[in-house]
Amino acid sequence: MALLQFKHLLPDERPLWQMFLNEHGKEYHRFEYDVHVGILPAELQKLREPYRKGAEAVYLKRIDAVGFQTDNVTIFEVKPRGSMSGIGQIIAYMQLYDEKFDPRGDLRGAMICERVDETTQHLLQSHDIDIYTYPVYIL
Repeated sequence: MALLQFKHLLPDERPLWQMFLNEHGKEYHRFEYDVHVGILPAELQKLREPYRKGAEAVYLKRIDAVGFQTDNVTIFEVKPRGSMSGIGQIIAYMQLYDEKFDPRGDLRGAMICERVDETTQHLLQSHDIDIYTYPVYIL
């Protein structure tokens, strides 16, 4: 799978996602990328296409990846460095995804990163968010 397939990810995030897919991709039936969630301001909801679609691209939040398994849906956030802001994003994305799509089964969160400090790792575990770390060595 070419890394350019993941155009929605930043260049330093793509290798991390590819490593995750190499290790865990077969555990999922499918993935959706760049999933838009959130609330479009009322004045913009009245716009006609293609203007509404453009407004959605700017105003809505974008989930890096959503993975589907038989009994659960996982919201993935890909970051070079695991951080508290990433935890907040995952928690918010999970709520917004649940409100928009009302998924069947469990809704889970996961962070894919190159490194994470002990405090952030502790917080991820406290919020039952899975963490996958993949050291990336660029020569």
